[in-house]
Amino acid sequence: MHNIPLITAAALSALMATTTLSRAQTGGAGQQPAKATVTTVDQAARSEPARTGDIRSIVLYSGGVAEIVRSAAVSGNATVGMEVPLDQVNDVLKSLVLRNPGGGVGQVSLEGSVNAKELSRAAHFAPADLNSLPLLLNKLKGAKVRIEGSRSVTGTVLGTSQARIAPDDKAETPLAIVSILSETGEVRSMPIFADTGVEILDEKTAQELQKAAASLAQSLSDDTRLVSVKVEGSGERTIELDYVVAAPVWKSSHRLVLGKDGKGSLQSWAVIENATGENWQDVKVSLSSGSPVTLRQNLFDPYFKDRPEVPVFVDRQSIPNADGGAVPSAPRMAKATRSIDGASAFADNLMAAAPSPESEPFTISGANDVGEAVEGDVSVTYRLPQPVNLEAGSTLSVPIVDAKVPAERIAVFTPERGEIHPTAAVRLDNETGSALPAGIVTVYDASGYVGDSTLLPVPAGQERQVQFALDRKLTVNTTERPQQRISEIRVIDGVLRYKEIQERNTVYSAANAAGEDRKLVIDHPKLSGWELVAPDKTDETENTYRLEAVVPAGGTRDIDATYRFVRDEGFALVDASQSELLRFSSQSGDPEMAASLKDIAAIQGEKTDLDRQIDKLNGDKSNIYAAQDRIRENIKAVGPGDLRDSYLDMMRGQEDQLRAIDNETKSLEAKREAVEARLRDRIKAM
Repeated sequence: MHNIPLITAAALSALMATTTLSRAQTGGAGQQPAKATVTTVDQAARSEPARTGDIRSIVLYSGGVAEIVRSAAVSGNATVGMEVPLDQVNDVLKSLVLRNPGGGVGQVSLEGSVNAKELSRAAHFAPADLNSLPLLLNKLKGAKVRIEGSRSVTGTVLGTSQARIAPDDKAETPLAIVSILSETGEVRSMPIFADTGVEILDEKTAQELQKAAASLAQSLSDDTRLVSVKVEGSGERTIELDYVVAAPVWKSSHRLVLGKDGKGSLQSWAVIENATGENWQDVKVSLSSGSPVTLRQNLFDPYFKDRPEVPVFVDRQSIPNADGGAVPSAPRMAKATRSIDGASAFADNLMAAAPSPESEPFTISGANDVGEAVEGDVSVTYRLPQPVNLEAGSTLSVPIVDAKVPAERIAVFTPERGEIHPTAAVRLDNETGSALPAGIVTVYDASGYVGDSTLLPVPAGQERQVQFALDRKLTVNTTERPQQRISEIRVIDGVLRYKEIQERNTVYSAANAAGEDRKLVIDHPKLSGWELVAPDKTDETENTYRLEAVVPAGGTRDIDATYRFVRDEGFALVDASQSELLRFSSQSGDPEMAASLKDIAAIQGEKTDLDRQIDKLNGDKSNIYAAQDRIRENIKAVGPGDLRDSYLDMMRGQEDQLRAIDNETKSLEAKREAVEARLRDRIKAM
């Protein structure tokens, strides 16, 4: 017989609360960082490995991941252990690589994932069975127990039932009623209260319960896994464990100090956070500006594929039919060049008041220990020159670029903004030799701070506009004049062909109130399918054409841009209206063509007039027919007499009118045929 301490309902609740508290205390302190440990194969079977292998180097990616390298000293064949936070296990299983000089890697192993579903599948007791003593007793059906309460009962548990509420409010209501088969064969019922104790006398059942409680405690409190890597080799050596896990995105910020010589001092700083959960001591840090495709996959938890269920195949034998006998057979563009002529600079003070004569120009000190930038196929890596010491959870800002770059001052006007003033800007040419990362830009000039801007990634050798302030000394008014005209009129086989040209002319009238020339850049929006005619066009972006012009000091300058859309059209001259022919005649630049179109228009006018007369006669004829129908109905309604005779006289007169209309219509139709023949001959003669 195996005895364990009595379990009361209150004690079971306390056990659950303690387990939960243990989880809260463990999780509340943050996840433990991954640590590498190493033991020999013989030591692994005997003792826990000592903690070693701190982070030696880390590469932070702008894609939100970090490549971490740890090292460990080994001798001969060994097992390297690494404590990994649960939320990083999947990433470690996905990306872990080993560098073992002169040796190889055997296998990687770790404790499996623990969850309630797997516990209930492997254990007799599910986590829900441990929530209360009545539920546990119900699961102990058939087990031998001793129950200590108002009296002591030893026997086999048959089951539990819900207790009835006591009629006396002062009486305590039991949690449940348990049925027990006593050792004497008597079936007894015993109430279960909060202070009732249960001793499990069945050894196997007691072990299952202890296993369930231990597994539940582990699932609630264990937030790391020990990843063991077997390495093979000989001699003493240092191995490296390299893996990729999630990490905060590193940020960059730029400082640009403008000079009067068309140059600027550019400093770029990186902001990084230590979110690995452990302090960095002499860690080599690199920053990658690439945007790798970063994916996650649950490689740790078991995954079972759904399989279709098919019925059991049973040989079904049918009864053969009786024989009735036999019967008779019957499927970027490269960087655009631009002109650099024009004014070389803005006024020094765009945003701040002019400094007093004794003021020192704003300067910036050079950065020490700027790392090396290494261009890769798809990214740039900035290697910090000195190892980094940074406590867990702390932030560090370090310089990664310090260079003189071309920085031409310009003003950028964007019509879609709805402003009449352009934006003061700098055309920044990246001559640093490597790509610049995206980030915020703080701009200074000789007077100090003048504004902020943003910068997208700039490959080496390319340029970007950095807009940082409103330039109120430049004013740009926009005038638009749409128009439509006809050109290249010609007649081919009786069809008039022409080009219809639609134009949208935009004039940007710029006025410069400053005491020096200003270079103005206009981002003229693109219009799909239209051709741009603009003498001041220099280059284009994805959505705009860039027009550049110099606005003289105290003067004005008009910048003209015209969109043109040309469409080939045509129509048969024989079907054209007189007004349409006259419109094309007036727009034709060929006098002979204009005269021919006027002649055809005159003939079409005659034809139109004859058609109108014929249509009128046909209308009169229809009216007479309608009147005759009414008269016939009236004749049917009246008998012989004067009224009937008058109706007949009216119909005789209408018949005379119809004959006259027919005669006149035939005459007009003959004239129309002659006019149509003359029209066809005139068109054929063109």
